[in-house]
Amino acid sequence: MIGEKMINIAFVDWWQGFNKEENFITNTLRELQVDFSVIDSKQRIKEVDFVFCSLMGNDFLEYDCPRILFVGENCIPDFNLYDYGIGFARMEFADRYIRYPLYAAYYRDACKKASGRTSITDDEIAAKKFCAMVVSNGDNTDGYREKLFDELSKNEKVDSGGRYRNNIGKPEGVENKNRFLNGYKFSLACENTNAPGYITEKIVEAYAAGTIPIYWGAGDVVEDFNEKAFINCNDFMSEKDVADYVIKINNDDKLYREIYEQPLWKDGWDEISELDNTFKSWLYSIVTQDKNQYFRRNRCGWTKTYENDRLTTINIYKKYGGIAHSKFKDRMISIVKILVDAKMK
Repeated sequence: MIGEKMINIAFVDWWQGFNKEENFITNTLRELQVDFSVIDSKQRIKEVDFVFCSLMGNDFLEYDCPRILFVGENCIPDFNLYDYGIGFARMEFADRYIRYPLYAAYYRDACKKASGRTSITDDEIAAKKFCAMVVSNGDNTDGYREKLFDELSKNEKVDSGGRYRNNIGKPEGVENKNRFLNGYKFSLACENTNAPGYITEKIVEAYAAGTIPIYWGAGDVVEDFNEKAFINCNDFMSEKDVADYVIKINNDDKLYREIYEQPLWKDGWDEISELDNTFKSWLYSIVTQDKNQYFRRNRCGWTKTYENDRLTTINIYKKYGGIAHSKFKDRMISIVKILVDAKMK
């Protein structure tokens, strides 16, 4: 901070390829003119003032400093373990939580491209194929996307350009998602699960690629985006009803153009700017506190026991080796039995 002592921050439990020096958090701190240093050594854990965490591990438990969790999945932060949370859910928890969706944090290029889309000509419509999707991993999903894909495919072929259900002769998936989708009138933009506020980059990328998104997921998606700019599967009773409506639009260039030329954001880039400004204000208020006011989580009593129990479970997990998701339930039952037996002794 200007005129203040530098803060030391660390990043743990993020996804593979995450850049600890260049990301939405460090970029925001620089914009705010906060002096900081990124510590990337476990030998210096005690020097860390704030640790920024995600969901891809449990190393955060080694840090006895304020923990700030970024949630990129459909879950709610456990505020018994974290001091602050950044996520999808539309909720309030004093100064401990802020909603900052993944598309705003990590898909800025798609957001900018989406905000600049304008008109489409008859020739451009005619040049586009029917519908496509790009999905790399179809595991751990609700299953709606697959049902919709199959229902739409009864009318015309839906091209799948990702590794999942690839049907275009490229099992490794297309190299450029945006370029591939740009050749289609519609694209499937389905979340993996359906929950209020859980709106990822999918609808933004589909729109930015020059398609009409066929969106399934959060019922409150219209709070973030213009309901006239996409097909909202939540408005229909069945996958067949969605497919019938898509075919209707596909056969009516005037209707297609009316939807295509709608802005994705009702208030344009101002909506992204508002998200950014709210996030900046929130983050600044946290890192500029007096050091004796940093913490929000309870660090003693029952909460300490709760945290220690989690550490015990993790250590047992490590001792007995990694396990596949399909065997997770059986192994966790075994772990619980081990814990019970240990306490009985």
